[in-house]
Amino acid sequence: MKISNTWLPEFWLRSPIFSDLEPLIQEEGWSDWPDCDALNRLWCPRARLGSGKRACFYPQSSLPVDAAFYEEHIYATGEIPTREQNWHDFFNAMIWLQFPKTKSVLNAQHMSEIWELRTHKIRTRKRDAITLFDESGAIFVSASSSLLDALRAHEWKKVFWESRTNWWEHCAVFIFGHGLYEKILSPYIGMTANTIPVLMAADFFMCDRRSQIRWLDQYLSEQIATGRQLQTSMSLTPLPVLGVPGWWPDNDRECFYENQAYFRPLRGNRE
Repeated sequence: MKISNTWLPEFWLRSPIFSDLEPLIQEEGWSDWPDCDALNRLWCPRARLGSGKRACFYPQSSLPVDAAFYEEHIYATGEIPTREQNWHDFFNAMIWLQFPKTKSVLNAQHMSEIWELRTHKIRTRKRDAITLFDESGAIFVSASSSLLDALRAHEWKKVFWESRTNWWEHCAVFIFGHGLYEKILSPYIGMTANTIPVLMAADFFMCDRRSQIRWLDQYLSEQIATGRQLQTSMSLTPLPVLGVPGWWPDNDRECFYENQAYFRPLRGNRE
């Protein structure tokens, strides 16, 4: 579904799924699209890439015609090409601001694969996994290993319904995919994230949300850099986003989770 590139003031109030973005931008009071200078003022601190360069958002329209391939350009210059008045690139900037270490590691992983094959044109299984997570990823955190097992087994009522009354006290979902955020502007049944499940001690859920994001950024960057995550897309687990308690009006009824076209049962073997 094509999203209009009209700026929506206070868009983060349109859905609770945007709540993690509100602390980043609510004080800016943007009445129109922020330019790269405005986005760069939100860095605190700026991400450092694997190349040692400090990251910054840079207008794509200002790039020379012979600019390097996207990932190569970011790694070599620190400049993240950003299209103006474009939701996809705006949300990409929001993820860089929240998860700078993880985004930097993803860039370095792309470059490692490109160098090994001496070309950016071949998409390896690892690069496919990185791209899938980068575009439509989420992080599903729980203090319960049995709930993570239920997530992997597509036991959706166990995941979302049976412990619903105190769900957020032992579970949390964090959006990582900027393409997924774009879809949330116009949500629809069928919208699904590709998720990294993370088992966490109960005291994680006693921290404020920003502290949780900082911790996850460090944790994920280490996991991906050491090859314990995103070797193939099979390491990602589907998550029907609108099933998360409080994220969609209709999911306060048990029958909502009986729609198997959306809450699909596990079929076949996952490697």
